[in-house]
Amino acid sequence: MKGTRRKKKNEQVRIGIVSAPMPLKHLNRAESYLDKAYVNWIEMSGANAVVIPYNTDSLATYLSTVHGVLWVGGGIENTKTHSNEQYSNLTHTLREIFTHAVRENDRGNYFPLWGTCQGFDILAMMRENLDEGYFSRIQHANKFRLGPLIFKGSSRLRKAIPKALQVELTRSPVVQHIHEFGFDVKSAHTKKLTAHLKIVSVDQADNGVEFVNMFEYKKYPFYGCQWHPEKPLTDLGIELSYTLSVFFKKECSYNTINTPRWSKISTSGTLNSKFAVLVKG
Repeated sequence: MKGTRRKKKNEQVRIGIVSAPMPLKHLNRAESYLDKAYVNWIEMSGANAVVIPYNTDSLATYLSTVHGVLWVGGGIENTKTHSNEQYSNLTHTLREIFTHAVRENDRGNYFPLWGTCQGFDILAMMRENLDEGYFSRIQHANKFRLGPLIFKGSSRLRKAIPKALQVELTRSPVVQHIHEFGFDVKSAHTKKLTAHLKIVSVDQADNGVEFVNMFEYKKYPFYGCQWHPEKPLTDLGIELSYTLSVFFKKECSYNTINTPRWSKISTSGTLNSKFAVLVKG
């Protein structure tokens, strides 16, 4: 992997999770929220989760305390539920995290990113201009049910999954999809993205379109899945969820920068304050 190099593993791994903007009708409860399933997914491998409010004004401090970051799902593109300001604040924060991760990797410090669902979409398109919104460039790929993983070629993510499990994942609907949009494998835009992304696996949407459901960056340790590893519904799903949690923790463990203890900074804020995060579940 050009631009990065792995060093001795760090045994105390802390992974940031960026919260999602709260739907407008619930802003009286908190500014943002986080499904506890994401915390559980990170911590099932033994890593520590650090909640990063999407609208924090202390992002640099948070990034100095973690070894990698997870971008979660959500519905920020829906103007009926979220404001343009929320969209702008979220994409600005994610852009800053992306820039930080690229810079760290380029200087030799391994700094992984993971995007799930909406986080998957934004991470795939982070090299593009998102000011005008990003859903005008991707396609409808409705899927609100379990699906398989049809693997494509070799990849770091695929290598992390035992071969016997790969066979079962190809044959059986295992992973949980909850999305309306995706990247049509045959679209010109998706082909453009493959200049810096490697397609790890695909699936078919309800309309028959073959869409990307996992990718990884070619140059950096950045990974994305359109489905939800934090919400396994079958025994195979639980096995895969654990496998990927361990994989991401291991990736983050190669970030060996000595960081301050994460408990020294607030991870949630005061409820109803500007930076409050309501953890659901």
